[in-house]
Amino acid sequence: MSEPTIPEKLTLKRKEVMQLAKLDGRVLDYWEKEFNAFTPITNQSGDKFYTRHDVEIILKIKQWLGRDKYDKNKIKELLMNDF
Repeated sequence: MSEPTIPEKLTLKRKEVMQLAKLDGRVLDYWEKEFNAFTPITNQSGDKFYTRHDVEIILKIKQWLGRDKYDKNKIKELLMNDF
């Protein structure tokens, strides 16, 4: 399974990230709080935007949880070392 291609943009809207990563918004919110590895930018309207680096982290977490079957503690350790 190939990794999705991240569009060449400075930021991506929340909906774009959800579609790209095939994740629900609640999962993104949970991962944001649980792993504390990415922080989306929120505008005055409350819309969330993610940087390319944020999306790379999200895709990596998805891979670690799904394909690699790592637990949350292992992922936190990897995020501290890799990102």
